[in-house]
Amino acid sequence: MLPFLPPPYPDELLYSICARYHLYSASTSEKKTLLDLFGSSSASAIYDFPSRLSAISSQLSSNTINTPERLLRYHTMFPLYEPFLPLNRSKVIANNMIATDKGGGIHTSIGAMASSVPALQTLRFCPTCVSEETKLYGEPYWHRTHQVPGVFVCHAHGDFLKNSNVIVESQVNKHRFISAYHGTRRSIDIDAPFGSSIEHLLPIALMVFALLNNTYEILGLRGLQKRYVKVLREQGLASVGGRVPQRDLVSQFSEFYSEDLLIKSGCGISLVSQENWLNDLVRKSLKSRHPIRHILLIHFLGMTLDDFFSCNAVYSPFGRAPWPCLNNAAEHYREQVVTNCTIGQNCETKAPTGTFSCDC
Repeated sequence: MLPFLPPPYPDELLYSICARYHLYSASTSEKKTLLDLFGSSSASAIYDFPSRLSAISSQLSSNTINTPERLLRYHTMFPLYEPFLPLNRSKVIANNMIATDKGGGIHTSIGAMASSVPALQTLRFCPTCVSEETKLYGEPYWHRTHQVPGVFVCHAHGDFLKNSNVIVESQVNKHRFISAYHGTRRSIDIDAPFGSSIEHLLPIALMVFALLNNTYEILGLRGLQKRYVKVLREQGLASVGGRVPQRDLVSQFSEFYSEDLLIKSGCGISLVSQENWLNDLVRKSLKSRHPIRHILLIHFLGMTLDDFFSCNAVYSPFGRAPWPCLNNAAEHYREQVVTNCTIGQNCETKAPTGTFSCDC
């Protein structure tokens, strides 16, 4: 049994909890810490998608709130990716993170290895968070929301994040948990976007925070695509039949976001090629895309996450049935009895047209 586990803080990485355990236990052996926490001295100190969650939980008291499922949902990066994955794949990844012997293929399964969005090289932090948490808790900690590629500012303060001295993309610290207390003593400015991009940085960070701290419906890749096309129709960016003019979309998207922001987020788009991640999101693609790309598109469409995940995917330019019958010779004139509507498109204005038919 573990003698203790530090109580988790809000939005704290499991990596950070483990680092605080190592600090509190005053252990001089990194292998001993891994053995204590995961039951294996060969376990890896992974910040985003750790495995062996059940190993930690099983060593705590039977009434602990730190169940494997709670650690997965509130202290790993899994909830950020979950809504944008096929349901069966998200279940497999969750099970592998909880299991004690299936951590090897998680990054590949989630698509992180194949994504052109660059992985972080170091853990990051907000200086204001460090100052406030030191006063409030006596120590700072590593936030999940600060560790997402494409997030450049703190969701709580709007301050630019800093790179710490804790390297995560190498074998150097593969088995070491380094606390924010030690890791934030030196910092380097991140290569953040500039100019007009700044106005988008806080909304993006807030959407990442919301994804990490709430549960959204898993729509599947086809469901996501249908939802995007439905919203694009409503905004005049797709035809009534669902065809998306790719060049128009890319052009407007590239005007909304600066090239600097897109490139530094790993989401650059060619204005001449139609083969890009943005067009794939609105096509019937079988590829999963990095969450930051979905966030950029949802924000571009002027929607909140709640708006997007709760809206009906069915295109209804004339509202939902039933509609009133306008046959003044019928007894049910003006009553809401019409349920049949064929949607077309005006050949001149491109506006949707509706042909309503009633039993009368």
